[in-house]
Amino acid sequence: MKTIVLHQGKDEDALEMTIEVSDEEFEMMEQIRRFSHDNWEGQEFDLLKEAKRRLEESAKAQTVASVVKNTGVDNETIIPNKSNKRRTILLALIGVVALITLLGLWKHSSNNPKPHPEWPSYSFPNVFSISIPPTMEMRNDLSITGKLINAIHDSQIFQMMCDECDIFYEKSQIVFQPLGMNSNNRQIVAEATATYSRILFDFGYNDGVSQRDISSMTRSDFKEYDEIVGKQYQTEYECMNAILNREAKFVWYPSKKMRINGKYCIALEYDRTGLEGLVKVKKYIFLYDGKEIDVTMSYRESEKEKYANDFEEVIKSFKIID
Repeated sequence: MKTIVLHQGKDEDALEMTIEVSDEEFEMMEQIRRFSHDNWEGQEFDLLKEAKRRLEESAKAQTVASVVKNTGVDNETIIPNKSNKRRTILLALIGVVALITLLGLWKHSSNNPKPHPEWPSYSFPNVFSISIPPTMEMRNDLSITGKLINAIHDSQIFQMMCDECDIFYEKSQIVFQPLGMNSNNRQIVAEATATYSRILFDFGYNDGVSQRDISSMTRSDFKEYDEIVGKQYQTEYECMNAILNREAKFVWYPSKKMRINGKYCIALEYDRTGLEGLVKVKKYIFLYDGKEIDVTMSYRESEKEKYANDFEEVIKSFKIID
């Protein structure tokens, strides 16, 4: 292993990141980036490069980039999925919520409610268990794609974008992605990235929000929640994509409470435009015993037949381990 500079472009505005990889891995990264479809991280280097230029122009003028209407992208690495503002809003409604990292080891388990016998089950000790369709895999941060995605997350440009839009961002601790993205074979990766789907897990602690609080929320409570939180989501997407000079659509659906395997959650749903059409996003926020687990699922609307039914079965299999 050695330290190299991962870059896009040759001019003075080229985006550069320092990352630990081998010569073989770096060459594979470059091959995959050139070969892969435009919804993958190779495209995002171009987007981040443009963001760098716009942020520098904005800093010189001491102004914020102009906001365009309703925007999003396919990949979870560009748009953060949580902010301090939304946590404050939830506090105003049902208690204090603060995000702190909660790590857990995983292992295969035979104790989960399994929607399909052939689906592998994952158990994260003392946290949760879940069944995942065999068309998906858990991201390996040590894979070539994992390293590339982490390099983007850790880049100064990405953090500048978050700061510009007043967004607090933490990388999801557990990510499931299309099967093949962990491969070192560029053809397999290219085939995996021709589609788009993600299941993200974020863990933390909350202060004062109980299962009883969620179960007692009324339609009026959820209407207020939607008016404030939905607007916050939309504002973040607009700001981030204004920096990228991309205009798109954002649709927020009424939130609701759900009970899944004995635990209440706040269920959110929205559509956003990605690189190849609308992306459907569903998020389930579980608050219990001072803890929080967020489950976020997304797929392209054009691939609904491939993912919608499976994702419904996935969330039904989700079980918190007390």
